[in-house]
Amino acid sequence: MAATANRTGRAAVRQRPPPKIFLGIGGVFFLLNHLSVVFGVGLQAEALFMGSWLVLMGGWVLVAGRSFDAAWAWADPYGRRVLGFVALTFAAAYGLAAAVAWWGYREPLFG
Repeated sequence: MAATANRTGRAAVRQRPPPKIFLGIGGVFFLLNHLSVVFGVGLQAEALFMGSWLVLMGGWVLVAGRSFDAAWAWADPYGRRVLGFVALTFAAAYGLAAAVAWWGYREPLFG
């Protein structure tokens, strides 16, 4: 009992996504998109967007895990701010997917 006498607050619980798994699955989505282009089916915007989001999130957690923890704590997963957090990460993923589509394949993402 003496060890917990003066403690306040709550214990920090890390709820990070697994970065290597996210990077691996994101790479698979990029590969599916590339194979689709190579075989003449065309650019798969959904695969490119999901690959971009997974690589961004996995890379963020792998490279700067403490800043991800801070952003996730700010977002409060059970509150309203999580919608802004998700929208911000989706916007960044859309930008990355559009850049990959344009620079990699010389095609617009949608169109």
